[in-house]
Amino acid sequence: MLIWDDLRFMLAVRRHGSLGRAAKALALNKSTISRRVAALEAELGVSLMQRNQQGYELTAAGEAVTQAAERMDQIANELIASVGDADRVAKGVVSVTVPAWFAQHVIIPALGDFREMHPGLDVHLMTTDDVVDLSRREVDIALRNARPTQQSLIVRKAGPIAFAMYAARDYITRLGMPTCREDLERHQLIGYRDAVAYVAAYRWTNELSHRVSFRAADATSMLEAVSTGLGIGVLPCFLTTGMTNVVCVDTIGPPEPETIWLVTHPDTVGVERVRVVDDWLVDRFVQKADFLVPTKK
Repeated sequence: MLIWDDLRFMLAVRRHGSLGRAAKALALNKSTISRRVAALEAELGVSLMQRNQQGYELTAAGEAVTQAAERMDQIANELIASVGDADRVAKGVVSVTVPAWFAQHVIIPALGDFREMHPGLDVHLMTTDDVVDLSRREVDIALRNARPTQQSLIVRKAGPIAFAMYAARDYITRLGMPTCREDLERHQLIGYRDAVAYVAAYRWTNELSHRVSFRAADATSMLEAVSTGLGIGVLPCFLTTGMTNVVCVDTIGPPEPETIWLVTHPDTVGVERVRVVDDWLVDRFVQKADFLVPTKK
């Protein structure tokens, strides 16, 4: 089997004019170069060099082999430069999986400014509440409400998001404000379907023994169900900002903000475009801290 290193040694002899100078350029001894060139001749079944008074000169076969080796060396260098630059510069596409409600309120409004800062970068959003398999490299970055258990994934804390129980103002006027869990027995609860109930705040409602009259597939559907008076449900607090027809049932429900995690595949370590987007997403949590965890009034 043809070995690239043998071609590289042969190419060094042609470039430097002798076995000795080629060995010096490659920081090897002369016998190693001679042995590898001999191995290449044996593999090809032809003589590549012949000795003369000045040292060695290439045969016709040797000229053909070294010309091919020159082209291979150029292609290899171009490949290294291309791949290396792709990893070292913030350029290209970075895919991010994120819930639609978060993308709409936190990410998309800032994408214009991000593009101005990084014109060579394109952020492609996969808006879903489902857990995308990062191990299969379906996306570059995932925002998760639950910290992954796979040790191979790279996990970084992004920031908190506050959740609470909410109901329509008209609903509370009709049935009263619950002050303890027992009070929920006379209320209609709205839960989340199992596919998104991995979020602790969402699961809290599902784990109650009380009847759940409606199950939502995502926070946007939950907000619609709550605001139309179907019952009491858990929502990210910022989704209700500015809504006068929805009130917080703050005497019960999830007490602490949920920690959101940024998850990447280990293969993206050192890839500049992924690092830039990763840092930008963390910065969005910093910039929107008061929005994501609003002060209760």
